[in-house]
Amino acid sequence: MRKPERIFLAASAGGHLDLLRVLAPQVLDGAEPVWVTSRTPRGEALRSTASDVELLQEFGRSPLRAVANLVGAARLVLRRPRIVVSSGAGVVAPFCLLARLAGARLVYVETMARVNSPSKTARLLSRFAARVVVQWPELAPALPRAVVCRPTLLENLVEGGSPDGSGTFVAVGTHRQPYTRLLGIVSRGIEDGLLPDPVLAQVGPARWTAPGAQASAHLRRDELEAAVRTAAVVVCHGGAGIIASALAAGRRPIVVPRRAALGEHVDDHQYQLTRKLADWGLVVAVEDHLTAADVEAARGPLRVPAELSERPTAAAVLRSALAELA
Repeated sequence: MRKPERIFLAASAGGHLDLLRVLAPQVLDGAEPVWVTSRTPRGEALRSTASDVELLQEFGRSPLRAVANLVGAARLVLRRPRIVVSSGAGVVAPFCLLARLAGARLVYVETMARVNSPSKTARLLSRFAARVVVQWPELAPALPRAVVCRPTLLENLVEGGSPDGSGTFVAVGTHRQPYTRLLGIVSRGIEDGLLPDPVLAQVGPARWTAPGAQASAHLRRDELEAAVRTAAVVVCHGGAGIIASALAAGRRPIVVPRRAALGEHVDDHQYQLTRKLADWGLVVAVEDHLTAADVEAARGPLRVPAELSERPTAAAVLRSALAELA
């Protein structure tokens, strides 16, 4: 009996991994997934739900960690991947390149977070990819062989009346820089009585307290999704994964995007995504402070933009690409 095909799914933990986890059940068609992600709490947690998970060292600007990442990537290539599907970011780029040099076919799926300009990983890997999938038409001219699909993480958007729930959930994501600006906005919102109690906050590496608030550095994926579902108001950074989770739960999140000029991220992709979704009425964009009008808008009903149904799904595009590479 022929062994099932193995497809390597490579993404950093966070929104990139969320994207592939959404797509995998729709496109694997009996193939066995090999998950390649970063050695982080989110990456470790994946091992509780997936049978074949390989973890790579995050390296940032550390030469020693970069060497550890390369060694791990080279070891993975010894498993002879034939097809690699990646959504970035940098931690999996060395593995994708080494796998391509060893003969693997690469499919790159840019995340929903990239609206106007591609990531550095996309610019690099798209040069070696057999197929490239982007989720916004504004991005297609910047990447060779790009096919445009609808934004994947918005496909489960829930339309309807004002959501039930109580309290406020705050999420700053998994980025390594503390997000003190968002947490400061939340603190003032609590002091002004704008945010409903109780307040649960995922604060990452920041040290933060506020009267009546419960803070945790990290939450498991199931804990985060439960917090989103049960909150009346969601306040978050501009990460595609947490925004999509809020919309899927029928919540219009209050979003404070990280800004590169303030040292909060490497570029302004969160700002670009937030502005796009705010124009569609799917998020409430906030820069400096909360108002009562912002909180009222966050508790209003969602409406699905007509543009979401005008393009093929990412799953359909990816299934077609994988069928051609089989």
